Amino acid sequence: MELCNSCLMETRLESLVGLAKELRDMMEVEMKKVTGDQRWITHWWEFNRN
Repeated sequence: MELCNSCLMETRLESLVGLAKELRDMMEVEMKKVTGDQRWITHWWEFNRN
């Protein structure tokens, strides 16, 4: 939760990029705990219909 708030409150692009990558990595770990090691978790853009 604190990491999410940090991402929302950060105003410096250089810091935001690092925080966003950290959040992405944390979300990937949590999703793998629920669904197992699914390719779509780390390659989600391949499954995007847009």
